[in-house]
Amino acid sequence: MQRTKLPPPANYVYRRPDVERHGGYLDGEGCFSINGGTPRVHVTSCYPPWLFQLQEAYGGTVRQMAKRKRRKNGGIARTQFEWYVSGDGARRCCCLLLAYRAISEKKAQAGLLLDWSAAKPNSSTRKHIETELRALKRIDYGQTEEADTPR
Repeated sequence: MQRTKLPPPANYVYRRPDVERHGGYLDGEGCFSINGGTPRVHVTSCYPPWLFQLQEAYGGTVRQMAKRKRRKNGGIARTQFEWYVSGDGARRCCCLLLAYRAISEKKAQAGLLLDWSAAKPNSSTRKHIETELRALKRIDYGQTEEADTPR
C-alpha cells in the first residue's frame, strides 16, 4: 500500500471554477462520513490525477488500495486509489463546497458533517445526526420523484 501525505494547504488559492469542479466530482463520486469519531470526506477512483488535485486543494492522503483478485470473468480488476481528508481538513472542504454552492446531491451530507462537528461529543444531537447521515446514503433515486425531474 502506497501513501502520499501532504500537510493541510496553507497557501492554496481557492478559485470558484476549481472549487466547483471539485464539488462536481465529490457530488458524484465522494463520500461524506463519520469515521472513528471524526468527520471524513473521501473518494475512490482508478484515475489518481483527480485525487492529487483534491489533495493539493484540501490536504489529506492519497493511497493506492490493495490490489483486487481476478474478476469472475477472468480479467484483472483495475488498480484503485483513494483520497481522504479527516478532521479540520474535512470541515474546511465541506465549508468551501457549501460556501461556493459547489455541491447539490451531497449538500445535506456536508452540512450534517459540520453540524456533527459543532455538537457536543457523545450527545444525543450527534447520534441523531449520524442516523440522518446514514439515511441520506440509502436514497434510491430510481424510487423518487427527483429521478423523473429534468434539470
